[in-house]
Amino acid sequence: MPRKHEKKSENESQNTNQMKTRQNQTSLTSKASLRYGLAAAFLLSVAGWGTSCKDTYDLDEKLPSNFGSNLMTYLERNNYENYSQLVKDLGYEEALSGVSLKTLFAADDDAFERFYANNSWGVHEYADLTTAQKKMLLYSSMLDNSLQIMNLSSTTGTSGVTEGNCMRRQTSASVYDSVPIITPDQMPDNADAWKYYRENNKTLVCMKDMSEVPMTIFVEKFLKNNKITNEDLNFIFNNEINRQAGDAHINGIQVKNGNIRSANGFIHEMAEVITPLENMAEILRKKQNTHLYSRMLDRFSVPYYAGRSATNAYNLEYGTSVDSVFQWRYLSKRSQGGAVFNTLLDNTVYDEDEILKFDPGWNAFFSDDPNALSNTVALQENMGVMLVPSDEALEAYFNDGAGKVLKDNFGNWENVPNNVIAELINNNMLNSWINSVPSKFDGIVNSNQDNMGIKINDVDSVWLGCNGAIYLTNKVFSPTSYVSVSFPALVSENMNIIRWAISQLEYRSYLNSLDSYYSLFIPNNNALLSYIDPVSYGETQTQIWQFHYDKEAADESQRVWASVWTYDIATSTIGDSLRKETGSGTLLDRLEDVLDNHIVVGSKETGGIENGHEYYRTKNGGVVRVKRVGNDFYAQGTLQRDLDQWIKVVMIYDESKDGNGKTYILDDQPLLTTNRSVFDILENTPEFSEFYKLLSGSELLETSRNGATAGSLAGNVASFNNFHYTVYVPSNESLRDLIQSGQLDTWERLEELYNAEALTDSAYDARKAALNAFLRYHIQDNSLIIGMDYSNEGGSDTFDRTYETATGYFTDEEKKNYKFHSIEVAVTPTTITVTDGKGNQRHVLTDDDRLYNQTAREYQLLYGNTLSASSFAVVHAIDGPLFFEKKVIKYKT
Repeated sequence: MPRKHEKKSENESQNTNQMKTRQNQTSLTSKASLRYGLAAAFLLSVAGWGTSCKDTYDLDEKLPSNFGSNLMTYLERNNYENYSQLVKDLGYEEALSGVSLKTLFAADDDAFERFYANNSWGVHEYADLTTAQKKMLLYSSMLDNSLQIMNLSSTTGTSGVTEGNCMRRQTSASVYDSVPIITPDQMPDNADAWKYYRENNKTLVCMKDMSEVPMTIFVEKFLKNNKITNEDLNFIFNNEINRQAGDAHINGIQVKNGNIRSANGFIHEMAEVITPLENMAEILRKKQNTHLYSRMLDRFSVPYYAGRSATNAYNLEYGTSVDSVFQWRYLSKRSQGGAVFNTLLDNTVYDEDEILKFDPGWNAFFSDDPNALSNTVALQENMGVMLVPSDEALEAYFNDGAGKVLKDNFGNWENVPNNVIAELINNNMLNSWINSVPSKFDGIVNSNQDNMGIKINDVDSVWLGCNGAIYLTNKVFSPTSYVSVSFPALVSENMNIIRWAISQLEYRSYLNSLDSYYSLFIPNNNALLSYIDPVSYGETQTQIWQFHYDKEAADESQRVWASVWTYDIATSTIGDSLRKETGSGTLLDRLEDVLDNHIVVGSKETGGIENGHEYYRTKNGGVVRVKRVGNDFYAQGTLQRDLDQWIKVVMIYDESKDGNGKTYILDDQPLLTTNRSVFDILENTPEFSEFYKLLSGSELLETSRNGATAGSLAGNVASFNNFHYTVYVPSNESLRDLIQSGQLDTWERLEELYNAEALTDSAYDARKAALNAFLRYHIQDNSLIIGMDYSNEGGSDTFDRTYETATGYFTDEEKKNYKFHSIEVAVTPTTITVTDGKGNQRHVLTDDDRLYNQTAREYQLLYGNTLSASSFAVVHAIDGPLFFEKKVIKYKT
């Protein structure tokens, strides 16, 4: 949402020196200077003609039999009375008679008669034309240099001339040629920036844009160079033409007779009168069947003060004394000069998700091409495209199509928030017309790089603008976000904390991927008042964070904050207030963990988390437990499982048909991960006491690593490394039998023997290593849980698989290659059986719920408050110890 910026932004200066000093070009003081100028023009023309012979197309190579007279004389002597009168009325006669090199796209009198009979200006004869209209007719059909048809498609940069890459050129027109007067009833009534002027009955002098209107040029060399077919161009002109090789079109009008040479330029006779093209926003505003879409664009429009110099220039041009001249602009990521436009002069700043991809009213639009030599060249090389659904298509989409979720949430289009509307508009804004013609439709992708699937039959009409082409579509091309599991967060104010996290952490593309299938749990704002901080598990006092969203914060990165309190997990009691947590760093650290623990990646074929299993793997390697009771659906994080608390899902959004999964809304609590480490579980389970004594004295107990401290007071397992694991715990009885029989050492026994000098140093080290290896062999990569869905991990409900353990050996004498000992594991929906290296089979004991599927999470913390890494584990009791087959290798010493 817009807000006042804390820092005063610089007033955006506009280049107001666009009004041409056209009369200065007519100042010839003597016949000698005229003769000299004509001679120079003659030589330049000859040089220009010398480079034209390579072209193979008739119109491009057509040479007149003589150089002819000057431009004005040619017009007067031929059938151009209307065009000549424009020149005279605007005081441009001397310029076209002198040394100024010009290119004219002139229509003859027959074409003007057809224009008077049918035009949108309401003129029926020359006398009806206003001065502004005369300027538009003359100056928008004139270039300020001399170019024959073939050279219209060339650009000039620091490295010289590049042929075949130009399709738009700035004309002799000025932004001051026609400046509308906007009355309150013509101002958008759905955009805050217009409210003051509308409500106070203010009339504004308001340019449509403060960049000049270019002409569009379609000639053979450009089309061929950019692999644009004749059929592509026919499509752009609604198949009302049948383009042939060599045809040239200017502003959609065909060149009837090109390359008419004059001493000071070229005349290209047009089949019809050329009028300046409107920008895409203006076109949509005037079309009868794009009313809804145009109103959506209006939301992002603002009347922007054009500056004192622009106001002075306007007053000079029109002999007025207005206080201020404005321009009609659109909040966008790319506007005039290619810059972001999201800050108003009163320092109101708009968020990135509340502005458009580009400014549809920006006449001088250029594509975001990092290889362009300059902005001018970028303008010449390309234009934009907007896919605009008709009013009928939008209504069908909203009422019965994929957009019905918008109707369900907001009732009508006017109530849909700007950030949601921006998603739709931006998805249908394409930066490159040359890559968006029908022959290249298969390559058009949306902002998420998913193929849009547009077909020729989806487009009912095409309207050509000065800054791009509008494809009027009979369907709505939804943004991927609309069919994404994250969409509920996009549209709901009660989920704006998670929406902020998704945006700040750049998870949008990930969650919008249509190549994946997600089950996404979204804790709403209320649920995020009950986030138990896992970092505090390793402290003497557990903490609860209550997240809040401040929509008025000027800096978007500071929108979310948290109040931190002491918390008693056993009694669910909030205690003393500790602090206010601000700044995006620590907050995002926790919210990233929240997101990763609420995402389950699956597949459409296996049905996500509703396919009948009990446990599912989360993105960060943890697990979530689910159950259905009647029509109600419940979930547990591993902490809630420890506490036997179920969190009810209050709403399920199904995007599985056209999108990428289902979304499950939580209102009570987020899913929380356990506060138990492996050592915590072992220490507090009497049946694991023997294994705990051995493990706690081993090299596998660590309290810090690489500057990060263990997140548990009991310590972490040293072999864990940011993954998920299974720990098999032999029964107390089986371990005691091994110890009593002398087959297994204890740490106490080894110390006694060593202190009694019954062991040499080498024997002592060898037996310690053997005991550590025995313990490591009971830890395997990958956590296996009874009742788990393994379909997304290449497994079914029943499978046999080999897993590596945490113990291994060097396979060569030089100790360069290391290999881990493995175990064979057989999994069914209700059992896990392990076969060790010596062929012993051990079974997970399932008679007591406390002895299997016991989940742990171990944290590594940087600076005491940042999650550096974490590992998940499941602990199972088994009915006997595991042994590996020792490898006898003589290592070199």
